[in-house]
Amino acid sequence: SKSFLMVAGFNDNDNQNIHHEIQLPNLPEGTMHLGIPLCSIKIGATACLPLFERITEAMNRWASNKLPQAGRTTIIKSIIQAMTVYWCRCFILPSALLSSIRKTMNHFLWTGDMYSTTLIPIA
Repeated sequence: SKSFLMVAGFNDNDNQNIHHEIQLPNLPEGTMHLGIPLCSIKIGATACLPLFERITEAMNRWASNKLPQAGRTTIIKSIIQAMTVYWCRCFILPSALLSSIRKTMNHFLWTGDMYSTTLIPIA
């Protein structure tokens, strides 16, 4: 079947009765739609890992281009923050995740690399 049912706010017995009456299977755990996990409860840090992984992968790709600071700023503003805002429109993201994203963006902005510890001189 291509259709699934996601029910929230009911106890297990009511949930099972609803699925039986409608005759649709329960939505599999970890299902994603448009790059965002579908869940009926408050999203946790583990469900947000795809967002953080996408951000770090993108920064690793751009780090190899040796972009100037203006280029890194443009990428952060136009792409990284857009990904985060897209997820924020759907969920209340955990503050620990937002802090990690902010630290990662700052490190990328000021060092030009994900793993470097030396700062790039600014003219």
